[in-house]
Amino acid sequence: MPLFFIISSFLFFSKYNAQSQALEKRQRILVFVKRNLQLYFCWFVLLFPATVYIRGYYQQSIGVSIVRVLRDFLFGSTFLSSWFLMANLLGITIILGLSKVNNHLAGIIAVFLYILCMLKTCYGNLLPTESLLYRAFELYPATFYQSFPIGVFWAYVGKRIAEIKEYRQNITILGLGISILLLVIEWNTIEKRGLLLVPGYCFMMVPVCIFLVLLIKKIQTNIDRKHSMFLRHLSTIIYCLSTTVGYMLEHFIEKVVPQFGDGLIHYQFVFWATVLICIVITIMVDFIKKFRLFKWMKYMY
Repeated sequence: MPLFFIISSFLFFSKYNAQSQALEKRQRILVFVKRNLQLYFCWFVLLFPATVYIRGYYQQSIGVSIVRVLRDFLFGSTFLSSWFLMANLLGITIILGLSKVNNHLAGIIAVFLYILCMLKTCYGNLLPTESLLYRAFELYPATFYQSFPIGVFWAYVGKRIAEIKEYRQNITILGLGISILLLVIEWNTIEKRGLLLVPGYCFMMVPVCIFLVLLIKKIQTNIDRKHSMFLRHLSTIIYCLSTTVGYMLEHFIEKVVPQFGDGLIHYQFVFWATVLICIVITIMVDFIKKFRLFKWMKYMY
């Protein structure tokens, strides 16, 4: 997930910084916000029946359900896994706004939020349950590390990478190797000391992701535009659709074929069935969107 955040931020700020006129910069922001909201609301509508069932929005009054939807829209997930879309949008726009005030301030806030996310995941057991910070986390209306605070940090990382013009590939490879080694050591230390609350974010994840993205920037590919666009469509549809499809498949199996169990074969079946469904839907969308009645399908990716 960090790589998706960083690459999205890197692409946005690379295009944003390439604009010389203030009007062009504003237009770039508007296009970014519009595309992300179109993607979000398209999938929100398409998956609404499943989302209402999964989230249990129907179990309360209309007023309470609307408040829950708005809360999940801003701070968490409406349809499953949608938290990334809003966290990415808010993260980039917040960093953009903070950077206009003071770039160092943006960095300080981003790092502070990342430390808070570490205290809710890999270093979660460091925080006493009676502490004020722990109670503050409990008041947050969603899962803190699956919301816009983590998007702010990775958006800042992507912005800084977009500002790097020259670097040596061999140094990047060496840095990546050392960072991975230190990440393994850190992870083993976290487990041995009993610091882990839930798998999530730790110190060495940051340099690993930075060096990995820098290395990806250096890779030259021969994929033509047609196939690269299909892969982009496929990856977007898989992300937006796969968790809901997987959940519904599991629920169907549990209700209809309970004897199927929950072992390795069960999870492999759900995984590959979900991947196949997403690929078929992507192929169908790429074909059907050519017809005038279905041009709206372009908003699915």
